[in-house]
Amino acid sequence: MDRTEAEVVDRLVERGDHLRGGVRGESDERGGAEQLARDRGRRVVRAEVHAGDAAFEQRARDVDAIVDDHQRSGTLALDEREHALGPFERLARVAALVEARALGAHLHEVDVRQRGAEHRERVAVRDEAGREDEVDAGGGEPAAQFVGVVHARQRSGGAARREGAQPALRSPILGSVALASLCLASLCLASAQSPQFALDPTALVGVHTTCGARDKRFILEVNGGGLALADFDGDGDLDLVVVDGSTLERAARGEPGFPTRLFLNDGSGHFAAAPAAWAIAPSRWGMGCAVGDVDGDGWLDLYVTHWGRDQLVRNRDGKGFEPRELACLGDERRWGTSAAFLDFDRDGALDLAVANYLTFELGKVPPSGGDCRWKGHDVMCGPQGLAAEHDWLLRNTGEGTFVDATATAKLTPASAAFALGCVTLDYDRDGDADLYVANDSTPNFLWDNQGDGTFREVGLQRGVSHDMNGKEQAGMGIAVGDLNGDGRADLLVTNFSGENNALYLSRGARGFVERSGPAGIGGPSLTRLGWGTGLHDFDLDGRLDAFALNGHVYPQADEPGTDTSYAQPADFYRGLPDGRFAVEPLFEGAPRVLRASTVGDIDGDGDLDLVVLELDGPVLVLRNRARTAADGAGARWLRVELRSKSRNRFALGAQVTAVWSAGQRTAEVRTSGGFQSSVPPEVHFGLGSAEQLERIEVRWPSGRTSVLEHVLGNRLVRIEEPDA
Repeated sequence: MDRTEAEVVDRLVERGDHLRGGVRGESDERGGAEQLARDRGRRVVRAEVHAGDAAFEQRARDVDAIVDDHQRSGTLALDEREHALGPFERLARVAALVEARALGAHLHEVDVRQRGAEHRERVAVRDEAGREDEVDAGGGEPAAQFVGVVHARQRSGGAARREGAQPALRSPILGSVALASLCLASLCLASAQSPQFALDPTALVGVHTTCGARDKRFILEVNGGGLALADFDGDGDLDLVVVDGSTLERAARGEPGFPTRLFLNDGSGHFAAAPAAWAIAPSRWGMGCAVGDVDGDGWLDLYVTHWGRDQLVRNRDGKGFEPRELACLGDERRWGTSAAFLDFDRDGALDLAVANYLTFELGKVPPSGGDCRWKGHDVMCGPQGLAAEHDWLLRNTGEGTFVDATATAKLTPASAAFALGCVTLDYDRDGDADLYVANDSTPNFLWDNQGDGTFREVGLQRGVSHDMNGKEQAGMGIAVGDLNGDGRADLLVTNFSGENNALYLSRGARGFVERSGPAGIGGPSLTRLGWGTGLHDFDLDGRLDAFALNGHVYPQADEPGTDTSYAQPADFYRGLPDGRFAVEPLFEGAPRVLRASTVGDIDGDGDLDLVVLELDGPVLVLRNRARTAADGAGARWLRVELRSKSRNRFALGAQVTAVWSAGQRTAEVRTSGGFQSSVPPEVHFGLGSAEQLERIEVRWPSGRTSVLEHVLGNRLVRIEEPDA
């Protein structure tokens, strides 16, 4: 372990966060071997790991993932006996080693041995004089509890340690403080700097949304509404759409819910209600939204999902909205969530994918209580026990008219799932639009476009349907980005509490591998319940960052014994040079119950801002501090807008690659992403200190390509598609 790595471990230990996720370590001075060690000026450290506890299970997975990564890279080697050890045994030993460091112990050579049919382990530690002690480590039923024990000499009784120096540790895996340091460093604790975003209470005043009653006795009341940022009036800045909900009392009386509203941007990132021409009639219960130019006239239109019939409103040349009646917008029982515009058949017209959650009928879904319990508390019922709805694929026949193509396109799995998030991507870079769907408590879907107007579901084969242990999760929001600059889409999925947020890294033709643990976000996300998310370079240093909005579905999460809370902090994942993330607060303030989010440069300063929705609370505008920080002048950026020759005027599905002196990154033009939300149809790159890009390469949906060379940063570039 080099000096830099050692210093990272020491800093993390000083912060007292030895193994986040619940591993308990303690100094123990009981019994014969412990007394012998104490007499020799050493201390004994124990760390208990309990199987069946979600926190321990996640840390065990993290340790295994780190071992696997380093084994593949050749930096660590396992002998036969170490291959036989289970993840909980590994975790117990790593936890004990880390706790020894935290207690100020000076570790020496550690050996791990296996003994007897009882499957108990023995840890031997040699001090500098060559003296050795052995104690059992890992007793009881292997499936119930493992105890790692380490004997280590106290620093006060041994030779002084040089600053940054570490003792030699020759056990390849389990007895290695280097492995413990890898597990620790993967947590990437927050720095002391100010949060990346600041709440601006003046940017949007007095705008709140409603989603049922605050006691949340029914599942319909927990998801909240949606958000969109797009330039609807054509003045060059981003306007804001807020999708609102309703109450069960209004629905029972047959009254419409609260209307979806548009707020126009004054150019500085302050929003005001749009004139009456932009009014959207209230419908039953708004959920999410999607933005796209459905009729190819160069103006962005809006689709709103509902519990009940969805809405499509057409943009009248930047002067207002008008409703479009379609036969395929659903019935009163079906519940739509997220949606995504895409040109799946490559005919130049935007089609629409709609994620549907479940069938909800008033009077037929029981309220909280009865058989619906969570961690000993009565909670609302669902989604298990309710009927899932199949997702939709609506094909654009031209001029903004849609027909249901779900069956003909084969977007019909054997069993419907509880869909919450959906996003477009070209995961295999074959030139057509694929679709990823995050499902609640059911496997996620990756729909591979076959290029002939049909799809094939390949989530399991490509490694994005379950977590790294093959367990289905409760997916909410989805972010897409090219994390390592290889030109391929990686995925971040927010999940339920007790489950890690999933980070699926692309391996090209081999699919994806889940790496949330080694990336530093697996453990910290366990107590969170995530929703809105995004992968962008928020601090403009040339590396992608991410965020996760959090908040539980059960108000009962504040009760004792839940290991979580209803209101939760929002997290910012700052991208680090080694591909990991530092987990920091997203913005200052008390925890909130947050849901949807949208991302865009609302004030034109070059960095990306956020708008977030608090459940049954205000819509919040979060301004990015990247360009206002002391060194903001060196944080350079580039925004790219495309204009296509086809009816897909904003070139959704185009791939844009930016190449500069310190790196390169590929981004896809899309308006889908996050949870129940829509983002502007453009791409954004952080460039660090680079003043100029070497080139920009565009692969258009038509298959044409464009290349621009020597492009200056800190500007918006609009590129027109070339003629054939």
